[in-house]
Amino acid sequence: ALFALLGGMWFPFDSGSTLQKIGEYIPSYWISQAARVGVGAPAWSAKGWLVIAVWTVVAALAASRAYERDTKRV
Repeated sequence: ALFALLGGMWFPFDSGSTLQKIGEYIPSYWISQAARVGVGAPAWSAKGWLVIAVWTVVAALAASRAYERDTKRV
């Protein structure tokens, strides 16, 4: 829910606002931008792909670490 709030999925950002600048570094912002591309908005920039890639790597590393920690207890 916090990512959705900061990513602008619950309400639109004003162009150039501080929340928009913060939201551009959260994957939910780019997911909402993907929905807009489907209805004629311009395609993602390289920044969007980079943000999604970095968050994917971070999430995969966190999941891997949690899996290793959990399997050591068994």
